[in-house]
Amino acid sequence: MLGNFTAEAMRFYPGVETEIALTNTLGIRADIPAGDITVDDLYNSMPFDNTITTMFLSGREIQELLDYNTERSTDRGCSSQAQIAGIEFDMVCDPIDPHAANIRINGQPLDENGTYELATNNYIAHGGSGFEVLERNTTQVDTGISIRDVVMSAMIQYHTLPQTNAGICVEDGRINPIY
Repeated sequence: MLGNFTAEAMRFYPGVETEIALTNTLGIRADIPAGDITVDDLYNSMPFDNTITTMFLSGREIQELLDYNTERSTDRGCSSQAQIAGIEFDMVCDPIDPHAANIRINGQPLDENGTYELATNNYIAHGGSGFEVLERNTTQVDTGISIRDVVMSAMIQYHTLPQTNAGICVEDGRINPIY
């Protein structure tokens, strides 16, 4: 849930405002406890000084990106290695043919010939955690905007977490694991 919240915060942050966002699961190192959220809680959860990087991806690159996530996740019990915003898909965790299926971008089927703007973190944008499809991308712009600051700003905006009745910080079926 915190990963989805982070992806949403990145995607909608003023000056970023992209169609989709993706962040890696391992960039979040601790849950944020219920109750008042402190800056220490946020630093414990997000200890890295990652910044938002934006880039344009073709529909084929989106497919490759989500196929890679599915392949990595299949090896880890079909638990997604990325959190997303603006994307929904079936993560088919077939050990012989892991792949992403039924990809939708903001409710519309993926157009393999389309172009989509992505917000992600600078670590995986540079190929960290094996995200080679992002590393190869030549349209990258590192905004210099701290992801931790973006999440803090979003938390201040919403005052408390989770707000499941408002659709904030919820597990909502963006990634549908299929075994």
